[in-house]
Amino acid sequence: KLELPESKIVDKNNSILDSKKRYDIIYYSGCMTKLTPSIYRSFESVMTKAGIEYLHIDKEETLCCGRPLLLSGDIERFKDIVRANSEIILSKSPKTLIVSCPICLKMFREEYSMDNIEIVHHSQYMLNLIISKKIEVKKSSLEVVYHDPCELGRGLKIYDQPRELISKLANLNEAKQSKSMSICCGASLASTHLTTIQKDEIAYNSLENLKNGKELALITSCPLCYKTFSQVNSGPTMDIAQLVNNNL
Repeated sequence: KLELPESKIVDKNNSILDSKKRYDIIYYSGCMTKLTPSIYRSFESVMTKAGIEYLHIDKEETLCCGRPLLLSGDIERFKDIVRANSEIILSKSPKTLIVSCPICLKMFREEYSMDNIEIVHHSQYMLNLIISKKIEVKKSSLEVVYHDPCELGRGLKIYDQPRELISKLANLNEAKQSKSMSICCGASLASTHLTTIQKDEIAYNSLENLKNGKELALITSCPLCYKTFSQVNSGPTMDIAQLVNNNL
């Protein structure tokens, strides 16, 4: 096991490393999803109803993807976390890694060496569950609008699959500015110099763009966006996993 000078990541997860069981599918919820547990609980419910065997690898002990350390310039500790997380994940020999947080998804795809593993967002995976008829969903009459998270949209160019998924579940309205022109929720990890008031102003501006005076439920696919919009939106705010789980 790795010896990390200031980190106990591996020690805390010895039970995962010591277990010889292998999993084709691993779910990594990430720090922000752990702070918004309704998201990972909804996704777990979907996976259970689909009869999918998987390992929620950070359910007991959080494994940070390392993005905050990378942004702060603490490169050595960032590398420590990447090595530790890689050891834990690769010890299970997975074929697919499912991630709920777009920030984590971008990190795993671009900063980790996991070329032989399919790394997907949970919206992409749930869409495939429907297409492959692993789960059946009903379409409600709910009027919704979808917010493109910065990292999932502009960062990874994942625009169409979340919309295709939502369209199977509700009536999707398009925001005035969407996809590559989507407005940030205001809570970006890079916004270190913005005050709380400034962040709230961005969130309200984004919300106004999304709803455009209409009574629409807001669907997100990022735990940071979900947390932010839940605090300023007077109407329903849901992660895409909650929408799927509600419509099974």
